[in-house]
Amino acid sequence: QPGSAFKPFALAAALNKGISLNSTLVSAKLDAAKYGYEVNNYEDQYAGVVSLYEATVSSDNTAYVRLALENNLIGRTAKMAHKMGIRTALSENAAMVLGGLRVGVTPMEMAYAYSTFANGGRRADGTLAPDSGEPVAIERVSQGRRLFRKQRNKTKLRRVMNEQAASDAVSALQGVV
Repeated sequence: QPGSAFKPFALAAALNKGISLNSTLVSAKLDAAKYGYEVNNYEDQYAGVVSLYEATVSSDNTAYVRLALENNLIGRTAKMAHKMGIRTALSENAAMVLGGLRVGVTPMEMAYAYSTFANGGRRADGTLAPDSGEPVAIERVSQGRRLFRKQRNKTKLRRVMNEQAASDAVSALQGVV
């Protein structure tokens, strides 16, 4: 379970849709009568009205679920996570936005997908990968000093989110640190 480490995929989906880091969200317990389930923040701490930037820095569960529900981002979050490099099938529900997945993801998937932020919104694929969308840690295959069957990895960068959205996401994620 990636937990809150999955929120950046919802952030990326929101920013890529044109939602600003300055957009306001409500940080308050979600009403089970209205939404069908209850969502709380850690230690029941709520901030009232917050910006998307502030919700990211404080890892606000309720603000993120509202962001996803009110902006039709549940499916977009799953699609963005897959575009960025998550290969595991994702359950598309509000819990997914908070990293509550039916099937967990691997640390390698998370690191690979996060590298898309560092690459300015471009996912890095390697030519030695059997399928597109897989990371490659091998630079070349050689036998002695001779390159084996001309097997050399070439990194291909594919844009999966716009550059401004990636820059804004990095800025918000740096605020967490």
